[in-house]
Amino acid sequence: DEWITSRTGIKERRILKGEGLGTSDMAVEAVNGLLKKRGIGAEEIELIIFCTTTPDYPFPASANILADKIGAKNAWGYDLQAACSGFIFGLSTGAQFIESGKHKKVL
Repeated sequence: DEWITSRTGIKERRILKGEGLGTSDMAVEAVNGLLKKRGIGAEEIELIIFCTTTPDYPFPASANILADKIGAKNAWGYDLQAACSGFIFGLSTGAQFIESGKHKKVL
C-alpha cells in the first residue's frame, strides 16, 4: 500500500465483494448520491461516459448497464478505457459535450 500511495497518491481503494456484482454496481451508489446532492433526477442525464478498465462485460457498455440501473432513460453512453488517465480523458470529453451545447447534463 505504501508503494502505491507514494507513486500515485491513491490512499484508498474500493473492493467489490459479492456474487454476480460488477463495476456498474459500485457506480450506482455513487451516482445516486450525486443525483441526490444535486437535486436532479436520473432522467435528466443526457450522456454517461463510464471510465473504467474493469467493465462489467466487453459488451454491452457498462455506461448502458448503469443507465438502466439508475433509470437514466434519456441517456446514451459509452465506456472509455484509458487506464489511469481515463478520468482525465472522460472529464475533458464530457466538458466538450457541454461546452459545445450538445448536452447539458453529462455523467
